[in-house]
Amino acid sequence: PTDCHIGPPAASAVASRNYRSAPAWQSVLALLGTGLRRNGFRKAQSDDGSVYHCVDAIVPEQGPNYILAKRLQHWRAIVTRDRGNVVSSNIAPATRTLSVVHNLSFKMAYGGMKHFRPLEVFDQETSSAVMAGLLVWDLKCTNSAANPNTELGNPLCLFTETSFHGGAWRCGHKYSTVGTSAVLMYILTEVLVTAYLFLYNMLQFFGWGYVAYIALSLCKAANFDLGALASQSPWGAVALPLRFFQDLAFMEVVHSLLRMTSSHWMTVLIQVLSRVLLVEGIVMTPEAQANPFIYGLLFAWGITEIVRYSFYGLKLLGREIPLLTWLRYSLFLVLYPLGVASELGCVRSVVYNLPYWSNDQVASSAFVKTLGVANAKLAVTVLYYFVYVPFFPMLFGHMLAQRKKILGGGRKGKNKSV
Repeated sequence: PTDCHIGPPAASAVASRNYRSAPAWQSVLALLGTGLRRNGFRKAQSDDGSVYHCVDAIVPEQGPNYILAKRLQHWRAIVTRDRGNVVSSNIAPATRTLSVVHNLSFKMAYGGMKHFRPLEVFDQETSSAVMAGLLVWDLKCTNSAANPNTELGNPLCLFTETSFHGGAWRCGHKYSTVGTSAVLMYILTEVLVTAYLFLYNMLQFFGWGYVAYIALSLCKAANFDLGALASQSPWGAVALPLRFFQDLAFMEVVHSLLRMTSSHWMTVLIQVLSRVLLVEGIVMTPEAQANPFIYGLLFAWGITEIVRYSFYGLKLLGREIPLLTWLRYSLFLVLYPLGVASELGCVRSVVYNLPYWSNDQVASSAFVKTLGVANAKLAVTVLYYFVYVPFFPMLFGHMLAQRKKILGGGRKGKNKSV
C-alpha cells in the first residue's frame, strides 16, 4: 500500500474519525518529534467536476527506485486496460515476508503497527490467499474494475475498487509517519514490557516456591502426621512471604489496566481480592491462624502458582514445555477443589473469631440482637458461602473447557480404510 492512490470518501471520513479518537499517547509521541502526522486525504477535482480523495502512503525510506517502479507498473496497467485487456492490479497489504523481517528496522516497525489501529501487518500466507482470490475475481467477474468494459470515474480507480491496504488508508495518522512511533512502541511493548513481565513472573515463581517449600518442610518435620500438623500452626513461618507475594498479585490488575496482559482487569481484581481478603482476615484473627485448613491453602495455592507463573514466564520467551502445559491445564482438577474447601474452612474460622463481634456497636446492632451472636456468625458465614460457592461450578466448567481446547478432547478417531 506504500504509494499514492485514489481512496473512497468513506476511507477519508474514517481516517478523520480515527485521528480524533486516537489515544493520548499518540499525541504525546507527535509532540516529542517522532514525525507522527495526520492522515489527511487531498481532494482533487476532475474536468467533469468529480471530486477524488487522494491518500499519500508513500514511504520515502523505501527509496526513489521503489516508487518509480510502482509508477511504471501502474502506468502500464492503465494503458493495457485502455487497450481493451483485462488487467488485475490490486493493492496488497504490508506483509511479513522474509526479506522484510530480516531487516531489523522494518521488523520492529511492523511489530509496533498494531498499536495504530486499524493498521495490520499480515503473514505471507494470508496475503497470498487473499490476493489469489482477488485475481480470480478480476478474471471471472465481468463487473470487476479489471474488466475494460466496466466504466471507471478515473483510470486510477482501477487500484481502488478491491484494495487490500491493511488499514493504511483508514489509519488516523499518515502511513509514512507511523514508522518511528511504531518502532518505539515495539521496543516498549515487545522488549521492555516483556522483560518486566518475565521478571515479575519469575519473582512470583520463586516466591510461591518458597511458600510451598516452607509448608513441605513443616509437614516433613511432623513426619506428615495429620494429628501433629493439626496441632502445629504454620502461620508463624509462612505469614510474611504469603502476605507479600499474595499482595504483590495486585500488580496483575495494573497490568490489565495498562493492557500489558489480555485479561480483563475486573476479573483479575475479583480473583486477587478474594485471596487477599482471606489472608488479611487470618492476619486480623489470631484464633484462625491455628486452623489446619491453612495447610490446604499453602499447597493448593503454592503448587498452582508455581506452575502458572513458570508457564507464563516461559511463554513470554516463546518457549513451551509439553509437561508444564499439561500440568497447567490438569492440576486444577485436584488443586481447585482442595483450594476451595480449604478457603471455606479458613473463612469459617475467620468469621467466627473476628474481633468485631465484641465491638459494642456491632453487639448492639439490630442484626446481632435479633439473631444472637452465635446465629449472626452462622448467618454471615452462610451468606459468604452462598456468594462464593455458586462460582465454583462456573469457573471449574470454564477451566474444563480451556483444558479441552488446549490439550484436546480425547483420542482421535481412527481413519477408516476404504
